[in-house]
Amino acid sequence: MTAFRNRLLGLAAGTLALSSFSSMAYAQGPEEVFDFSASPLQLVGGAGRSTFTFGSSLILNSIGFVYDSSIADADYTFAYWIGDVNTVPTFLTVAQTRLDSTGLIRYYDLPNPTTYAAGTEVAVVTDSSSGTSARTGFTDNAVGVTHINEAGSTFAAGNLRVTALGGSIAPEPGSFALALTGGAALIGVCVRRRRNAA
Repeated sequence: MTAFRNRLLGLAAGTLALSSFSSMAYAQGPEEVFDFSASPLQLVGGAGRSTFTFGSSLILNSIGFVYDSSIADADYTFAYWIGDVNTVPTFLTVAQTRLDSTGLIRYYDLPNPTTYAAGTEVAVVTDSSSGTSARTGFTDNAVGVTHINEAGSTFAAGNLRVTALGGSIAPEPGSFALALTGGAALIGVCVRRRRNAA
C-alpha cells in the first residue's frame, strides 16, 4: 500500500509542476509582416518617421528599416522608439541587422520578442547619407496595425514583424493539472473505503 501511496504522491507532484507552465501556453497566430508592393527608394521631407500603432495586443518580433544596396552601409543610421517618441531612440547600424529576402528591408530581430498592448506605438526612422529614406507602395497587414508617416501615408521608413496572440490558453495545463491532482486524491479515498469495507 505504501508503494501505491508513493505513486499517487508522485502523480500529484508531477501534475502540479505542469501547472506552473500554464502562463507560457498561449496560442499564437501566424507571424504577420508588412509589405512593400512597389518599392523605389524615396527621400522624404522632415524626419521621415513612420509610426505603427497596434490595434490589439501583439508580439513584436522584428523592426525593419528600408534599405538600398547602392548606398554604402556605413552611411546608414537606423533608429526606433517603442511607446514614446519623446524618449531617446535606440540607434542601430547595418551590421546589427539582417537583409530580408526582398533586398529592400534590413530587420533588427529583437533578442526577446515582447507582447505589447493595443495602442502601443513603434516609430521607425531610416537615415542615410542622402537623407531620410522611405519606400512607396506600403501595405498594412491583417492584424490591425495602422501606419502613418510624417511625410505622407504612402511612404514608410520601415516595417514590422508581429505575431498575433490567440484568444485563449491552449490547452490550459493549470486547470488540467488541478483536475488530475483532485482525481488522484479521490482514488486514494476510494481505495481506503474499499479496504475498510472489506
